[in-house]
Amino acid sequence: MSKNMIIIIVIIALVFAAIIAVAWYSINKTVRAGDVPDNPNLPAITEAELKEGWYRGRVSDKRKGTPPEWIHDGDTSLSAAWVKDTNTPVLPY
Repeated sequence: MSKNMIIIIVIIALVFAAIIAVAWYSINKTVRAGDVPDNPNLPAITEAELKEGWYRGRVSDKRKGTPPEWIHDGDTSLSAAWVKDTNTPVLPY
């Protein structure tokens, strides 16, 4: 086996290990609103959002008034949301 082939195999193994690590972290890391500071540059959560049980935003977009038991859905895209619980339906983006 050539040296280049060994290097390619090692790189593939490292990429695979990194993907597994990120997936495991994403599955096992629940971010609760009570553990994240409010973003002072955003408006407070609205009554409608409280009633619906969700609003769009990344972890850093947590608004003042978000109940501490709410969780972030773990998404890092524009579809990310703070939700009342994992069963809360979120409208498609």
